[in-house]
Amino acid sequence: MSIDTVTSVCGMCPVQCPIEVEVENGVCRFIHGNRLAPGIRGALCTKGAAGISFLNDNDRPSFPMLRSGVRGQGGWRRIDWDEAFSVAADRLNACAGPSGSQELMWLDSGGCFSDLRMSFARSITPLALTEPSFFSANADLAARSLFGIDASHLVPDFRNARQVVLQGRNLFETVHIQQANDLLDALDRGAELSVIDFRSNTTTSKASRWLAVRPGSDYALNLAIIHLLLKNHRGILAEAQIEGLDELETAIQDCTASWAQALTGIPENDMVILAKSLAKAAPKAIWMTGRGVWGYADSFYTCRSAWIINTLLGAIGTPGGFLIAQPVECYGEKPLATFASNAAAEATAGSAAAPTTLNLNVMGPFDRIGQSDATPIRSLICYRTDPLAVFPDPAHTRELLQKMETIICITDSWSETVWMADLVLPLSAFLERESIIGRIDSPLPCWVLRKRCIEPRNDTKADWEIVAGLAKKLNRPGLAFDSAQALWQYQLEGSGIRIRDFDRTGFIQLAEYPRAQAAARSAFPAAGGKIDMFSPALKSIGLAPLAPFAAKPAPAEGRFRLIAGGCAFHDEGRTINVPLLNRQMSENVLWMNRSAAERMGIANGDSVSVSNGERQGVIRVRLSEFIAPEAVFLVNGFGRSIPAESRAYGKGLSAVRLMTEGWRLRSNGTGGPCWSEHFVQVSRMGNAKQEESRS
Repeated sequence: MSIDTVTSVCGMCPVQCPIEVEVENGVCRFIHGNRLAPGIRGALCTKGAAGISFLNDNDRPSFPMLRSGVRGQGGWRRIDWDEAFSVAADRLNACAGPSGSQELMWLDSGGCFSDLRMSFARSITPLALTEPSFFSANADLAARSLFGIDASHLVPDFRNARQVVLQGRNLFETVHIQQANDLLDALDRGAELSVIDFRSNTTTSKASRWLAVRPGSDYALNLAIIHLLLKNHRGILAEAQIEGLDELETAIQDCTASWAQALTGIPENDMVILAKSLAKAAPKAIWMTGRGVWGYADSFYTCRSAWIINTLLGAIGTPGGFLIAQPVECYGEKPLATFASNAAAEATAGSAAAPTTLNLNVMGPFDRIGQSDATPIRSLICYRTDPLAVFPDPAHTRELLQKMETIICITDSWSETVWMADLVLPLSAFLERESIIGRIDSPLPCWVLRKRCIEPRNDTKADWEIVAGLAKKLNRPGLAFDSAQALWQYQLEGSGIRIRDFDRTGFIQLAEYPRAQAAARSAFPAAGGKIDMFSPALKSIGLAPLAPFAAKPAPAEGRFRLIAGGCAFHDEGRTINVPLLNRQMSENVLWMNRSAAERMGIANGDSVSVSNGERQGVIRVRLSEFIAPEAVFLVNGFGRSIPAESRAYGKGLSAVRLMTEGWRLRSNGTGGPCWSEHFVQVSRMGNAKQEESRS
């Protein structure tokens, strides 16, 4: 039999890398990265390589289901799609209430294929949110406060960088293939990589230097680097692009390297060397924050100070620094048609388009669930999102969800939230579904097309088919496309691009080389197009441009700061039940400092009790000299309680479950969740328990 190669786009994590899939007689045989896509070169991360295993997983929801019995008890009744769409439409119409659709919230996974879904969502409610916006809220607001654009519009050009600093960004484990390959190319050509992290990981193993920062002190380090740049390297700074430089110098005059050494644990000389390396590399320098620093109360200021460092170095809008994502007109192309105009024309009274400014209280909608005020949240639609797995204190989240009148989940896998749903609309696996034409903003931006590699094996649908079915029932004809071809033709109309132009490579590349956009030509808030360090707009919303650093007290003896993160095998809880990935990592372990553990009589591989005073769990420890002694680390997403996930059920320990009162802890700036401001007690299990666990 001949083997056909289908170009498509991976869907195992939010990165969404271009792929090639070998199909024989209607069966997917092999999957690898698209060899023609910039930076991919045929490579695929561990999660992407498990795409066929995910496809063949019999545990996935395989037909529409309506809850039968008590919510969260796993009782379901199979229904057909017409009934499913009718039930969804009836319940969405019923939740309108006196305040219109403001009593409905849509929570989406986001990504480059979300335009149709989000346009539909905004046609029925102003509360159309994406899960990534909760994680990146501080980085986005920090970027917007300086540049007038979100962090997602600032694209790191790793390939042409000469100095890269990754702060809480474990790039080589997440894994972003294009960025990882570009950074490895830069390192081969002599670029330096510096990693700032409280523990050693795969990314630190590739670094020229690892700055082992004390957890929660990153902001102090950044202030010291700004101080060193202003004091010792004023001649290289991009002063012509900056407003308020003298005011900045006054604000950080006491933030010396010696001051920061006492707070961060990083030797003063290491900071001096780092600042010197940055100055030497400028403007081809990148200082990038990641989720490892986004979970602290002061992370808005950590992110803002990082963007200030990039600004001082002239790295914004510069090849080798952060490129600014530009409209396709800048590349001589005509834009894709969006779905927003169709949705806006059909939006209900009380609905609105997405806000143009960032919400300073990102958890505000959740605070309205079950409340008796004028606009409580009564219904929730989740598209491939799981609030119970990602937000702190899932017990509280579960209480909120129980107050919902309706929960509808559109999903290709089980999750804690899906288990509580009233209606499940099963999504086809990404190898079985098409998507709209999307745009990937890399240094060489492109339009990508996800094609259906094989027909769905179960009674499932693509996301556009589910949107179309809902749109028909809710009288949104402009969003009710009858075929993927009609969808694509609508997007491409007037662009000069045809669907068959995607056939050879699976994408349309918009640029042959990275395009610079100088900061002075960008739409920054300050007069004259400069970047204003102390914009009055910040003060008008109650945020100080640079708040004083507040040192965090060390935890008491036997207590540790709990920090959760990701790994190379899993994307939160979404992939833990995938057969191939579950075999690679079926449960998590507690990473702990060796010296701190041995003082407590804990040996490597022992089982320990981890408690926050209200909840506790048992888990094995992995000891390392290369993790801060006052912190412990867990890979997030484990501790699943869903019987439908046969492999993941009851395995490992949930990090967010130990974050009691997590909904009350909010970051200073965005009001977002504080994943890294929780503490746990770790204690050794008794001898009998140890022998039992080892056996």
